[in-house]
Amino acid sequence: MGVLGGYVADQLFSLQGGATGEWNGLTIAIAVYLASFYVGKYVLLRGLPQDKQSKLYTTGIGGYVMLFIFTWILLFTLSQI
Repeated sequence: MGVLGGYVADQLFSLQGGATGEWNGLTIAIAVYLASFYVGKYVLLRGLPQDKQSKLYTTGIGGYVMLFIFTWILLFTLSQI
């Protein structure tokens, strides 16, 4: 999901001709994370106990943020070449 969010943020940035700021990219990151959070909570992880669900969310947020930032920076850099 982090890669998908980074890709969408880069494409939005490219369509706007570079006029989109970092706040729009962060808004996309938050929106994609919240969407994946609710899909995971209500669809994929219904059978797990509450304590295990919260551990999965807190463990996964670091990886999501790092993948989002890496993908967004990589795609932005490649589009500038």
